[in-house]
Amino acid sequence: MPKAAQQYTTSRRTLLASAALVAPTLALPAVALVAPVEPDPLPALERAFWRYYRWEDLPRPVDDDDPRIELYCDRWQETAAAIIATPAATAVGLRTKVRVLMLELTDGKSAHGEDLARSLLADLDRLAGEGRA
Repeated sequence: MPKAAQQYTTSRRTLLASAALVAPTLALPAVALVAPVEPDPLPALERAFWRYYRWEDLPRPVDDDDPRIELYCDRWQETAAAIIATPAATAVGLRTKVRVLMLELTDGKSAHGEDLARSLLADLDRLAGEGRA
């Protein structure tokens, strides 16, 4: 093979190899390119929320005057407040807020529904790029 053709082949191979490395990145959705570095804390908060709400880890039956019930109720309320205060960074975080909001709307046992709905709407506006002042 002539030297000029060999250089062209080498250059072409190099070009194709570099394009193969770049192409998968270009195929990713824009959201994936700006994904947060740290994981979304909302799924862990949701697990804690349901743990306290359902009194998981407490032996059954539980006496009405068991002091752990008050502890679990306090932790449930604290976790709900943390979910409201934590901005969602991913669709998983948004899903967490919607699940807890559904409980608030259908259960009626706490006063977090309106605050959670406002927090969720703020997250959706921010993530959609339409943040409101």
